Amino acid sequence: MIYDDDSWLEPYKAVIDARHQRILEARRAIAGDSTLYDRMNNHQWYGLHHDPVAGTWTFREWAPNASRIFLIGDFNNWRRSDGYALKPVGGGDWEIVLDDMFLNHGMLYKLYVEWPGGGGERLPAYVRRTVQDPVTKTFSAQVWAPDKQYEWKNPR
Repeated sequence: MIYDDDSWLEPYKAVIDARHQRILEARRAIAGDSTLYDRMNNHQWYGLHHDPVAGTWTFREWAPNASRIFLIGDFNNWRRSDGYALKPVGGGDWEIVLDDMFLNHGMLYKLYVEWPGGGGERLPAYVRRTVQDPVTKTFSAQVWAPDKQYEWKNPR
């Protein structure tokens, strides 16, 4: 215990223990039965991800109340089509895997989400880049995969 290593902390034991208990309760509220790492790194699972080895793009979204979800954008004239329909994979997760040829750097996209009683265009929850149309002022997600990666000029 930390109090064995540092006797100066002993007078503050009740305060430190209470603070530690609040931290543990907050951790349980955030992570539940999972780990904090899994809960806080959702961006590594959701959103748009490129796999150059497989030659695919994978897009995932969590939408437990959706009845259908479509990927819409430059690549399909912003129209809902079965070829760009996400499939439910369980737990409220939806997924689509596309070949490299269907998405390119700079293309714009959104989701069209259908739910009981309606539907509408949405930006993905885990979008990594958005741009605003200068005329309509609407926002779209943008595929960001330049041929030449940014080279850091200073150590990270």
